Amino acid sequence: TDLALDWLAGQINPATNLIAGFEGIPAADSSYGVTFTFNQAEAIQTFLAAGDLARARQLADGLMALQEADGAWRNAYITATGATATKSVEQSQRWTGPNVAVGASLLDVAALTPEDTSYFKSAQRLAGWLDPLFQDFGDFGFFKGGDEVPWVASEHNMRVLPYYAKLFARTGKGIYNARLAKIRRWLNEHMFAGDHYELGLLSVNPNDINGDSSIAVDIQALAVIMATRAGLDPLEFAGGLDWLLERTTQRN
Repeated sequence: TDLALDWLAGQINPATNLIAGFEGIPAADSSYGVTFTFNQAEAIQTFLAAGDLARARQLADGLMALQEADGAWRNAYITATGATATKSVEQSQRWTGPNVAVGASLLDVAALTPEDTSYFKSAQRLAGWLDPLFQDFGDFGFFKGGDEVPWVASEHNMRVLPYYAKLFARTGKGIYNARLAKIRRWLNEHMFAGDHYELGLLSVNPNDINGDSSIAVDIQALAVIMATRAGLDPLEFAGGLDWLLERTTQRN
């Protein structure tokens, strides 16, 4: 564990406080020299779990320096400079999942640094960018995949759960709890196909389901993880685990 943490710390660029996404890949690869916003958010969680608040704050500071005026982050940045990455179309887009992963991580840092309100304010600013992406259908709802894409991802909405739960705990604002309940209902009543969660929607039409089960494996476990982080009953989201295990390669 210590070796892994040491390696991870070695990937942080001290000039930008961004963490390299990969090591040892060819220079021609579109991920070369790129920091992925989601990876940076997960690295914050890793250092927090290890009790290294200083490095978690370093990475949080690196992200806050890149937050745009409307509260969002791009999917990826050039590690050495902090410029928006443009090596692939997706890198410069702003997706819901990576953004709420950042928001949840910033709220966790904020909880450990009550003397510094900047982390909470940054996480709350993100909520303003998310607002118009929410698709409300009365008793259920969900977030679009981002402001430049038509699709909806179950994964991204699962990642909203802890972000909204933490915002509600911090602010007491009912909109966060109400939307959390609508997303929860959408996932468990509209996206659960009897034995597994569907990948998402091809558009914001709630009947336009993306049923590609070949790439829906990881979200079965993710549902349980995100529910736990949100303080919800993980068993409510565990219905896809048997489906997942049946598709897991067994090696001796």
